[in-house]
Amino acid sequence: MPSFFIIIILTCLHLTAAAQVSNVTFDKPITITGRSIRIDSLLKSFSRQTGVEFSFSTNKISPSQTLTVSKQQQTLSQWLITLRKDIGIQHKVVSNHIILFENNQSGVFTPHKRPTTGTSRIIPPKATGKSSQKPSPTPVTILIDSSQPSQKDTFFQQPAPPVSPANATAQALTRKKTTSTKKAAPSNSTNPPTPLPSRRDAPQGSPAGEPADEAFQLIAGYSRHGSGDMDGIVFGADYTRYLSHAFSLNVNIRGTINHDKDDYTYTNPTTHIRTDASVPFTTAGAQLGINAQLSALRSIHHEIMFSLGGFGRYQSASPDGYSVTSPQTSGNPEFLFNFYNWNKQNTISAGLLFQLHYNFTFNNNLLLGIKGGIQTDTEGDLIPQAALSIGKRF
Repeated sequence: MPSFFIIIILTCLHLTAAAQVSNVTFDKPITITGRSIRIDSLLKSFSRQTGVEFSFSTNKISPSQTLTVSKQQQTLSQWLITLRKDIGIQHKVVSNHIILFENNQSGVFTPHKRPTTGTSRIIPPKATGKSSQKPSPTPVTILIDSSQPSQKDTFFQQPAPPVSPANATAQALTRKKTTSTKKAAPSNSTNPPTPLPSRRDAPQGSPAGEPADEAFQLIAGYSRHGSGDMDGIVFGADYTRYLSHAFSLNVNIRGTINHDKDDYTYTNPTTHIRTDASVPFTTAGAQLGINAQLSALRSIHHEIMFSLGGFGRYQSASPDGYSVTSPQTSGNPEFLFNFYNWNKQNTISAGLLFQLHYNFTFNNNLLLGIKGGIQTDTEGDLIPQAALSIGKRF
């Protein structure tokens, strides 16, 4: 009677564990960055994002085998189909984890068969009721468990199922023995398995969840030249290199064009033609700088970042001021203008640029961003700016 209750309890536990790998789990989306990925890294990412344990035999599947990633976000079911179609690796659900095996195998734990040549005969069972054939060696498998991400992946021997005396007798009566004198090739299943890299050792930009560590962006937006209260545009390009998860350096090139005008129109008393005599002003500059950047938030898709750095700037400006004499005063039928230059037309200066950034990265590493900032230089020019950016991480 106690054995009956133990069987019932074990059956319930098995059904509960098997229920953990449900259709919801297979429909869960999984994101992988990069163009290719090792099988061991891929399974670690699966386990981390779904909570399901994965295992495979290193004698059948090489952990260093790579899969080319053509679509970076798929459901777990679609990823497993991709493994089967691209590199011939199938799967089956056993209890609460998923086992991978080669396409030409019936299962990962199928023992090696001896070559059968010659005439076969039936071996009668011994008096003890035990089989005379030695059990096949059990292959070493790798278990990937997401419940312990900080520990190294564990290696285990798959236990052989218990055999009752009655089953042993039946197996002995039906088992065929080979008459070949050649010995089967020894199995290499006892070779030590290749250890999987831990998540802490994963390089930046790997599928372990770390975003790509380089980015290139083009920017364009609005700027205002504070010295002359002139509206205009800012444009340029950025290259960013991450030295750690939160700290990066940015090399940037910027251009600004700002403009304004004073409106003057008059009617010629002789020709009676109305003429536009407005005075335009333009200031344009180009600069090259380097910024230190600190990410307050950085994930695969979202980033909030502050940056501060210096630059060198070349700027050219139109005349600083002018005076106007009206036709009534001068007696001339047209306005008379006198222009003045109190400052140099072309200047070279050094300055500081402070910016706040937000970037959103899509699954194919394309990114869109918003930048707001303000800069000042040794010429006393103050230029606030706001821009959009588009680029790619790699």
